[in-house]
Amino acid sequence: MPGQRHVLILLPKSPELAVEILMRSERANRLPVGNPVEESFVPSVWTPPLRRAIARLQPGQRILINADTLKTLTSLRSARLRSARQPADRQRPARGLDPSSRSPGRFDLRPVGQGDAGFIVAELVRR
Repeated sequence: MPGQRHVLILLPKSPELAVEILMRSERANRLPVGNPVEESFVPSVWTPPLRRAIARLQPGQRILINADTLKTLTSLRSARLRSARQPADRQRPARGLDPSSRSPGRFDLRPVGQGDAGFIVAELVRR
């Protein structure tokens, strides 16, 4: 994301890698996420700032993710759909890097590039 000091990076299964990427690129993450596992011990502290950051996200913003992140988002979406008890014919499973893959929030992810190391740059697209 050339020219941006604050970027979106979401690598929940590799938090140390996300920190390394941010440090080496001298950037900050738009999401206040350090180590999701450690932060999950006291969700009342980190959940409000995370919700505020998510509320400020706009369509067209790009995010750096990887295949693990796509799997996590797909799993979260599936769990959310199950809990809503929607009829099976209305549930659309995510399909990996397919542009119709769904994230569990108000945006879809539209992959715009993938690197050799497995990183994916996706664009947030309003649902």
